[in-house]
Amino acid sequence: MIRPSAPLAADLAEATEQFAHWRRTRSHGSVPTPAALRERAVALLGAHRPSTVARVLGINTVMLERWSASLEREATGTPPRFVALPDIPSESTALAPPDSAPAIDSPELVLRWPGGGELLARGAIPNATLRAILETFAPHAPDAAARAAQP
Repeated sequence: MIRPSAPLAADLAEATEQFAHWRRTRSHGSVPTPAALRERAVALLGAHRPSTVARVLGINTVMLERWSASLEREATGTPPRFVALPDIPSESTALAPPDSAPAIDSPELVLRWPGGGELLARGAIPNATLRAILETFAPHAPDAAARAAQP
């Protein structure tokens, strides 16, 4: 026997229509979900269970959790837990033997977070590595990453 479904809450119904409209009008199937729709889906979590939001919007609960975590990181300024750095040939990074300490006047990069976390890098930092770090921590400021990576 099929159980009749209850009518959707107004906020869920409106978001469902917004997602449906986007799906009908996007150029092709592999277009990422727009930020406004992601934010709308995450906002619904304040009043509805994740499984309900995911089901009515036609999205995956894992994706919904990722969107929520990403928006939370942006709101709190907390960086992601992992930063992928480019592979640099060992000869370009080996300016001094590994046992020796960097010179006193060597460059130093220090990143500090409000929660007390800290990243310290001393010595020559390859441009590709610096660019990856800056783009990860300041994704909305590509000009800053480009300026920092210039010799």
